[in-house]
Amino acid sequence: MAKISKVWAREILDSRGVPTVETACMLDNGIVSVSAVPAGTSTGTHEALELRDADNPRYLGQGVLKAVENVNSVLGQAILGMDPTDQFGIDKRLIEIDGTENKSKYGANAILSISQGVAKAGAAALGQQLYAWIFALASKGGITKSVKMPIPLFNMINGGLHGAGNLDFQEFWCIPASNKTFTEGLQIGAEVYLSIGENLARRGAIHSVGHEGGYAPNLFTNADAFGTRCFFGTRCSCQFFLQRRGVCY
Repeated sequence: MAKISKVWAREILDSRGVPTVETACMLDNGIVSVSAVPAGTSTGTHEALELRDADNPRYLGQGVLKAVENVNSVLGQAILGMDPTDQFGIDKRLIEIDGTENKSKYGANAILSISQGVAKAGAAALGQQLYAWIFALASKGGITKSVKMPIPLFNMINGGLHGAGNLDFQEFWCIPASNKTFTEGLQIGAEVYLSIGENLARRGAIHSVGHEGGYAPNLFTNADAFGTRCFFGTRCSCQFFLQRRGVCY
């Protein structure tokens, strides 16, 4: 089996223009995998800690050069020579090296970037699709449900820190009924999204597009976002469209 021969990282910008960590993992057979760490706009108090360069003014203190250096000088070095398919063993070593409850010493973003890169490298080493390898790992962890095409989820309206600030909930989703095929669900989601946009535009409620791609409208209440009653006090056609298309919301 191939072994990990090199791990290195760099700072890149995510879709919001905020720095994040991208890590590459090379195996001794020439396979290279690359993975970038996602980052949320809002974080809970119990989440693992992203390491940011708060004392450096570049990128308004949001840089991740410290986390990148931790990958290059400490964490990456610690897994050289390991089997990329030993995901549990590699994750355990990374967590033990950090040694903190919330991964604050070397940064959860540094640790996650390596873990994701290793997962991709492990799949490539076995000649498997990433989803199949993740299912194999999940099976080892006790998850035994069969692999199937997931139901597509659609983020229709953004509120909270993701939106204009006048809605309490961060995301309002549209979820097609589970008896629909993926193709039907994808069509439903796209049609509902366009329909909501038309309704919001007609009522002058569109403010902008939120961080997650959903509309960020000016609405009076959270209930308005569900389309149960528009803010003019009449039934919104979005709701009937949702019901007619077999959507759970």
